[in-house]
Amino acid sequence: DGIANNHLNYDYINPANPPTDWISEMVQIYLKNRTTRAVERITVDSGGHIAKCGSSFNPTISTDGRYVAFSSTAPRFFGLDDSNCFYRRVENRHNEQIVLRDRTAGTTRIISMDASGKLLRGPCKHPHISADNTQVLFDCQSKALEGETDPTFGPYFFIKDLATGELKRVI
Repeated sequence: DGIANNHLNYDYINPANPPTDWISEMVQIYLKNRTTRAVERITVDSGGHIAKCGSSFNPTISTDGRYVAFSSTAPRFFGLDDSNCFYRRVENRHNEQIVLRDRTAGTTRIISMDASGKLLRGPCKHPHISADNTQVLFDCQSKALEGETDPTFGPYFFIKDLATGELKRVI
């Protein structure tokens, strides 16, 4: 794939033709293979639809190039409607969550949630994929899940087990 490790030999680039609808596209993540020069949009859902109405940041790639983890505010990743971008950007602007794109399987899923499907109250940032692709470490400003209150302010660090779905706070 032209990807040596998670810090070298890959590029996140702007699209060749910048979108004219910048409000709906916001910040997207692209992966450029330096060997073949092929460009792949990473910020898509499992159906291949572009994640609109929010931005995606802090990408990291697994050592074998299969996974890309990033933080995002795009409502499509949370199963929300993204047809009214202005409204969704305002509603979701503080709910930055961790997303994992499996380039081999063509799937995308939220990582910053517990096994029952409750999201952390974010913002969550700075994902790191373990060398064996079994866990993702990230930080989040709240240790509370949806519906809970948390009077403290992080960062707190979490590990998500990709096989079991277990979410563990480590610090």
